[in-house]
Amino acid sequence: MTGDREEPTRVITKLEGVRHVLHSAIRCQLAGEDPFAVHILAQSAEKVLVDVLKAQGIADPFYAMLKPEGQNEFFAAYREPVNFLKHADKDHDGLLPVYDIVRASDLAILGSIVRLLTLGEPVTGHMRVFLIFVSAQFPNTINLKAFQGLAEFLSGEHARGTTRGNLAADLYAAIGNDQGCQEERYVDLADVAAANLSPIRSPIDCVR
Repeated sequence: MTGDREEPTRVITKLEGVRHVLHSAIRCQLAGEDPFAVHILAQSAEKVLVDVLKAQGIADPFYAMLKPEGQNEFFAAYREPVNFLKHADKDHDGLLPVYDIVRASDLAILGSIVRLLTLGEPVTGHMRVFLIFVSAQFPNTINLKAFQGLAEFLSGEHARGTTRGNLAADLYAAIGNDQGCQEERYVDLADVAAANLSPIRSPIDCVR
């Protein structure tokens, strides 16, 4: 113990932390949660992965897709929402122009998945579900044959002629029904489960 701080229950690595944040971002995005909150989660995970790649001397696969002369302009616009919501020391009265922040989060989550794969990390159930999601929206972006089962799912009758919202709802339900995803969620939320076992006073007693 250091000073008044208790011993930690455990420690996690940067990439373990990224998986926590990324899985939550995926669940929230498919559930149709607040797009600004999802965007903060998605870009938080992405920024850590960018730094890890740089520290290991690995070329960022996302940067390789951009022309060098356009990178600064692209990232200035791409990072604008998260920078706006992260601090207010220099722009407390600022205004944020909102474009397609939902699709921007799709891109940020996809970028994080691609970077994790570049770092040699395995595809989790959550990532697999989201790859299905972006594959349906951007069929020319992802090689479906690289992931077993994706092409079959997307060519099925249920996936034809649907909307983004319907597919998101279906895949969010799939997370709840998939054993692998539920095992990942159990690990992700272990701290919540532990905290929820802590005894507290009745709210009624607190106001007396």
